Amino acid sequence: MIASIGQPVVRGVPQRVTFIPGATLRFGGSGAGGALSAHGRITPDSVAEYAFGLRVGLREGARAPVRVLLRLDTDGSLRRAGLAFGLSL
Repeated sequence: MIASIGQPVVRGVPQRVTFIPGATLRFGGSGAGGALSAHGRITPDSVAEYAFGLRVGLREGARAPVRVLLRLDTDGSLRRAGLAFGLSL
């Protein structure tokens, strides 16, 4: 994905063109599947951030499936910038 094509100006701040490569690996089958994903935000002169995510589905085919979500956001030096945990019932 490419964002801010043409480098628009928003509220007086120029937005840099940003490349956002990403990948998702899906695993498991019916009943307990999941996915591991990663993406980065890259500007022409630096890496702005990385993000890593994990989603695991428990009892996917059941009447009340459960999903656990985990996301880690980092800066360009892989220092933790944010952590999110989710539980879907």
